[in-house]
Amino acid sequence: MRHPWRAQNSATVSEYENEILAEKIRVVHRNTPMILAGNLLGSAPLLIVFWHGDYSTRVILWSVLLYIMLAIRMLHYHFPGSAIVTHRETFRYGIEQVLLIFLTGCIWGIGGAILFDADNINNIA
Repeated sequence: MRHPWRAQNSATVSEYENEILAEKIRVVHRNTPMILAGNLLGSAPLLIVFWHGDYSTRVILWSVLLYIMLAIRMLHYHFPGSAIVTHRETFRYGIEQVLLIFLTGCIWGIGGAILFDADNINNIA
């Protein structure tokens, strides 16, 4: 009895894995507008809550930094051009996406670090 999954050579498996990875990158690309909208809407309550408090300058600077990063990600989403044709270009685009997502996560982490006051018991709830 012949098992097709055992008969595959390494080139076929590699091509199949490359196509799966490329499709994952395309899925993230398709979902980028909703992810960016979620970031925008998720940061608005922080901006509103901390606007008139002791942290107003910090939250404004953090928000500006976050909105700049979201604008960069939106530009990256809209202007990949027709350059994304091959797997190599798709993987390059995926690496750029990962880097931008990582930087956005760092900005969110910075927001948590500068807006959380461990001395204030109300923040623990």
